[in-house]
Amino acid sequence: MLTLSHTVDVHAEAAVHKVELGRTPQRLLVSAMLAGMWIGVGDVLMWSAGGAFHVAGDPATKLVAGSVFSAALTIVGGGVVIGLAYAFVAGRANARSTEDVSV
Repeated sequence: MLTLSHTVDVHAEAAVHKVELGRTPQRLLVSAMLAGMWIGVGDVLMWSAGGAFHVAGDPATKLVAGSVFSAALTIVGGGVVIGLAYAFVAGRANARSTEDVSV
């Protein structure tokens, strides 16, 4: 198990790497494609959950499909945003160098 100071160091290093990712368009493009893939997985899950309602002609089809897709989008997007926010805060708090962690 990592100590608190070692955990902050690890996340500060991750913040520096995330900033470098933003400065390299190729890596940023690949990351965007991977994020799009997960959105596609949420879309397949939405149609899988709402498909039975659609076949039955149930008026709740849009409600179920929309709920499943928005839940999947929240889980994926929330994880990304929270991970980035935590890494940048840890990077600033550790103050390796403000130029390394500034966007």
